[in-house]
Amino acid sequence: AQPPARGPWAPSPSPADRTSTPRPAAAPTTGMVVVEETSDAAEAKLAEKILLADADGHVMKWVVSKGEMRGRLHEPDNCVVTWLPDEAPAEGETPRTECGTLALKSLLPTGLQTVALGMDCGETCRVELGDAYGGGVGRKVTGALTMHWFLPVHELEGGGLVVTTALPEGAELGPELRPPQRRDFVRDDSVITVRFRETPGHGVPGAGSPWQTVKWQAKDGTVMEGLEVAALKLAVRDRAWVTMRGELTLPDVPPELPEGVEEDVFHLEVEIMDSRKVDKDKTNARGEERLANGQALREQGTALYKAGRVRRARVKWEAAVSHLNMLAAEDKMDDGSVKSANEACMDCQKYCYLNLALVKIAAKEYKAAEDDCIEALDIDKKCVKALFRRGLARIELEKWAEAEADLKQARRLGGAAVKEDVTRELVRLSALHKEQNGKDIDIVGGMFEENDFYDESEVAPVGEAYPMKGKDNESIKVMDVLEEINDLEEEDEDVVRMKKQEYYNNLIQSGQVRLYQPGDDDDDKKYEESLAA
Repeated sequence: AQPPARGPWAPSPSPADRTSTPRPAAAPTTGMVVVEETSDAAEAKLAEKILLADADGHVMKWVVSKGEMRGRLHEPDNCVVTWLPDEAPAEGETPRTECGTLALKSLLPTGLQTVALGMDCGETCRVELGDAYGGGVGRKVTGALTMHWFLPVHELEGGGLVVTTALPEGAELGPELRPPQRRDFVRDDSVITVRFRETPGHGVPGAGSPWQTVKWQAKDGTVMEGLEVAALKLAVRDRAWVTMRGELTLPDVPPELPEGVEEDVFHLEVEIMDSRKVDKDKTNARGEERLANGQALREQGTALYKAGRVRRARVKWEAAVSHLNMLAAEDKMDDGSVKSANEACMDCQKYCYLNLALVKIAAKEYKAAEDDCIEALDIDKKCVKALFRRGLARIELEKWAEAEADLKQARRLGGAAVKEDVTRELVRLSALHKEQNGKDIDIVGGMFEENDFYDESEVAPVGEAYPMKGKDNESIKVMDVLEEINDLEEEDEDVVRMKKQEYYNNLIQSGQVRLYQPGDDDDDKKYEESLAA
């Protein structure tokens, strides 16, 4: 349906204007997408006009039918779209249904890419492209654009892992292509079943390679890291192309780092077969089971750290901290087993925090390291390692006083075992603090040497309180300083005397104090009686 002729300055057409234009009779017989006309008022409300943010108003769209699934497309993502221009197709031409990345100009004209980025899955829009967006100056193109499916593309771990969602195996492009209505995403507390096979390249089918099926519990470290991270971005029955490089091609068990692994690149075709939540996670596991899982993660992290795989060690320790966060409830009927299990969980968590602080200091993440040390000290306020490492972090954060207090406390608690290390750091702290003070003096010291704040007319002469100009404004001059000071003191004494007098008069008037006059026999007698009492 051709929209009414208008320029970018013209008002938006009403829904009635959009639906009153008849559709060409040949459209249903071409196999193209047919956009149903919205005839009644209720459906007309769906035809909400949306002007896209183009400076010249060359691209315009309005929604004809709402999408089945909410969401927005991103430029790196793939999508399946159908573009149906209103122009009569050439003989033998089929509808243009394509799948690809919007960033590729071969997929859609620039104007249609702009429209697609604002569409929901399953949504159909009427589009008008003018001038440059329509293929040439003075040429206007109109038609219908339907968004069938989003296929997200994930670039993770600094580009070391690329996950491109693909269409289901055997799916054919066409207007009838629709995504599943429900998607069960893989959780990080589930048992995952995946089948995969190697391919010659990213997105290249590996028809000659055999399928392999693997089943594992998330975070147990028994499969390639890249495969697990990719699975956690997908849903059950999803298919994807996965490319992983370097350490991402390794499992966490065994922890050893093979020589030359940095050059390894794997291309896989992956399909998620199943994802089931584990019977006992950290929320419903017993204290002993939670402690065993946390200790296993801590030990895996330690082994990875010793093997030089610091990044993976950090992931394991963070997982252990999260797993041990939930403690069992204690009550009066407890025989002590719950309390001892909770204490063991917190102790294991403390060592994980200490390890995390160590690797974060090495990575120059000083604020995060300080926070981890604070968490460890919340568990054990006399932990020497936590005090020492927090002191190191605070030195780098230029918290001089706090760092010195931490280091001295660590020396008091740790004794001879840490005396040498603490003394070395205290000397370093003192030198850095002195150096910083010198820099501050260099910056601030010469700031007031040259008077750039006032001109000469604004500076008072010697003996004047402030500059006075003109015959009518004579300045106040102090001739005798000592006499002026004595006068001020006398004025102050008068003020104090008046305040005391007012205070006592108020007490007498209120009856709280009785005025005593010496020489009055009655007053003398009452006064002596009051002293005797």
